Amino acid sequence: MTPSGLPADPALRERLKQEFSRAFSDTPGREPALAHAPGRVNLIGEHTDYNDGFVLPMALEMGVFIIFARRDDDTVRFLASDYGETAEFTLSAIEFSRSHPWLNYPQGVAAELQKRNIRLRGLDGLIYSTLPIGAGLASSAALEVASALALLQAAEMSLPTRDIALACLAAERDFVGLNCGLMDQFVSLHAQAGHALFFDTRTLDFRHIPLPPEEDYRFIIFDSGVKHSLAASAYNRRREECEEAISLLKERLPHSEALRDVSVADFDAHKEVLPEPLRKRGRHVVCENERTVAAAEGLEKGDFAAF
Repeated sequence: MTPSGLPADPALRERLKQEFSRAFSDTPGREPALAHAPGRVNLIGEHTDYNDGFVLPMALEMGVFIIFARRDDDTVRFLASDYGETAEFTLSAIEFSRSHPWLNYPQGVAAELQKRNIRLRGLDGLIYSTLPIGAGLASSAALEVASALALLQAAEMSLPTRDIALACLAAERDFVGLNCGLMDQFVSLHAQAGHALFFDTRTLDFRHIPLPPEEDYRFIIFDSGVKHSLAASAYNRRREECEEAISLLKERLPHSEALRDVSVADFDAHKEVLPEPLRKRGRHVVCENERTVAAAEGLEKGDFAAF
């Protein structure tokens, strides 16, 4: 991708503009703008972000693009090119959509931005994604972030990137219904080319860690072909199990507010209070946090074997 976030291929840029013009031919003559949000792959730190833990993701060149033009009313109308569907909502009457599930991501984001006293305006937008849907590369978070950036730009408003990430997280939790952590939205907004992002999901502190030169090491992502929907999976139940685990451990470790606060030694000393599968869930998170910190240190030192 080019630094501006536009597709580097001139033919693709032109095709997207033409698709936008055809889709919204009823209001011609508007010069569209573009919002872009990358997907991500997490190098290490699985199921730690909703336990106040550490993660080490990196952004991808693949992402979600929204080509859009502002309207003079409060209607938001989208064409989702992946589905070949057009759907719309009004900013003054946002309601969950069962007929167009993908629309709930921008709808939830719009609702959260308005809760933050952002005066939004309507827009027409073409959603185009280079991310495979349901492949575990954070396509839903990329759609949320791209939607937030488009809505803010159309309204000629701005928010700090941290606040945008938190608004997108609230949209996914409270509107879409997935009780996820902050990793995906945060890395989509804060990633830096050629770097991984070591992110403390409790404090929201982060640092960029340079990745090795491509001639030395490469990260390869394999598509298993298995599709998933987090909102329809056992994801929420995993989080509940982790919360149940820390609730029981707090009886022995009263200063622990989340599994992030429990060391491996403390876990081993008190694991008998946890029935299965809570013991298995807790052990993974506690050990994964230590692995993630160690992996980040190895990557920073250039010790790729340790990483």
